[in-house]
Amino acid sequence: MAGAGAAARVGAVAAGASPRRRRRLRAAPGGGGGYGQPPGGGGGYGQPPGGGGGYGQPPGGGGGYGQPPGGGGYGQPPGGGGYGQPPGGGFGGGGFAPPPPGYPPGYSPPAGGGVVAWEDASQGFFGRWWATVKEASFNPRAFFTAASANDNPWPAVTFAMTSAGLGGLVIGIFMAILYLGMGGIGAIAASGSGSGAGPSAAVFGALGAVGIFAAIAYPIMFVIHALIVPWVWGGIQHLVLMMVGGATRTYTHSVRVYGYAMAGYAFMAIPCVGPFVAPVIVLIALVVGHDATHKCGIGKSLLAVLGVPILCVCCYLIGAFALGAAGGLR
Repeated sequence: MAGAGAAARVGAVAAGASPRRRRRLRAAPGGGGGYGQPPGGGGGYGQPPGGGGGYGQPPGGGGGYGQPPGGGGYGQPPGGGGYGQPPGGGFGGGGFAPPPPGYPPGYSPPAGGGVVAWEDASQGFFGRWWATVKEASFNPRAFFTAASANDNPWPAVTFAMTSAGLGGLVIGIFMAILYLGMGGIGAIAASGSGSGAGPSAAVFGALGAVGIFAAIAYPIMFVIHALIVPWVWGGIQHLVLMMVGGATRTYTHSVRVYGYAMAGYAFMAIPCVGPFVAPVIVLIALVVGHDATHKCGIGKSLLAVLGVPILCVCCYLIGAFALGAAGGLR
């Protein structure tokens, strides 16, 4: 209380002094203390010169730190280290700011917030899409920690639709080339058998039409799938997290995780290995994404991602075994 009164008196004197005099007066005796209230009574408490000392106790006997310059809540404690009561039992009965809501005990918010490239309108379309694909696929924890700062699901859904559409377009073009090649081989075989030009042209035309249809249909099907699936499977995984006590964020946060995790499907376009690599990337992104978003732990995140598919497989096997046993008894 004595320190608070002294700080208040220094601040009052500083209000009528010259700028140079005010700078000297605001420093606490001994150079290690904090600052009094700034002239005019507004704002918060400045940082001590040279990084030493700390923040003075606010006038009026209140504990804790003053509001940071520019407003906006409490900053990270000096020296880093997360949130909680400072070493030595607190400052003036106050302590550090409590952790933000949604963070269970033992977790601290990241020191600096990130930006999801897909949601940065200052970048070009393909550049922000590809940057998001790389971050979500190969640096998922940092990416989903940054993505969890927003609960708007539509950017993640539109990203999933874009990724699925581009992947479907590549696969559709590949299928079109494949069918056209098969049609050409069939036409050559038909003409070589002496059947004439009519049957060979019919074979080539039929398979070519199938190939063109595939080039158009695959992107459309993939986009529709990407529009629906994040809401459905994201909701199912969020429900499982709620059942096991792991959901610390909202349903739309889980939709964002699923939407951005579909970045891995872009690697479906890689010939031969793509269909095997892409599901693994998506699985890792989902597990790490739910943990980074909900702070639920890898175990609960795995259960949310794999629990329902494993349960469905078990039910299918049990049903097939039961039907087989019943048929054998008959």
